[in-house]
Amino acid sequence: MPLGGGCGWAVARHWAAHKAAPVPHPARIDHTVASIASAGAPVRARDVPGLTRGRLRAAIEAGRITMLRRGIAYPTDQWASADRAARHRIALEAALLAYPGSWASHTSATRIQGVDALTPADVDGMPMVHVSRTGTTLHEAGLMVHGQSVRDDQVACINGIPSSTLVRATIEVAARRSIPQAAAVVDAGMRATVALTAASRRGY
Repeated sequence: MPLGGGCGWAVARHWAAHKAAPVPHPARIDHTVASIASAGAPVRARDVPGLTRGRLRAAIEAGRITMLRRGIAYPTDQWASADRAARHRIALEAALLAYPGSWASHTSATRIQGVDALTPADVDGMPMVHVSRTGTTLHEAGLMVHGQSVRDDQVACINGIPSSTLVRATIEVAARRSIPQAAAVVDAGMRATVALTAASRRGY
């Protein structure tokens, strides 16, 4: 039984759309991944030269690119193969890109300064990242953005990452714990601070 005019036209458009849908070329996807991987760190997709939305979408659908935060891309295979410490740093770098003007804080700050004992266990391989900024507090999956004001001398550059100093970060972590836990946090932070100061004096 022939379809009526409206239905027939709808079916024709449906099949035409499927027929016209382009199949992503593997070489183009490889090029997209290489362009993003060349940075050696998470990147803003819009900053990658020559990267169109279509090519980015094709690489994501192929499972080759992971969007760590809105607009922040990273090669999936590098993310999957990263160890716990590397994965935290990658996720932290992505968060800092997503929120310009922010800095690592709380357990993310203690973690990048070698005090991993204060860090909670990762959930399903996804590290919990903490950053701070002057502004409002918000929470996303795997990310806490704290709104707080700090003095200039309470933020330092740690291995290329803006971060609360170890003393400041220890206080930030302790403030969110019970009294016994806070005492343990302060003790660990003081020990790490003494060790870092001694190493600095020896020129390490």
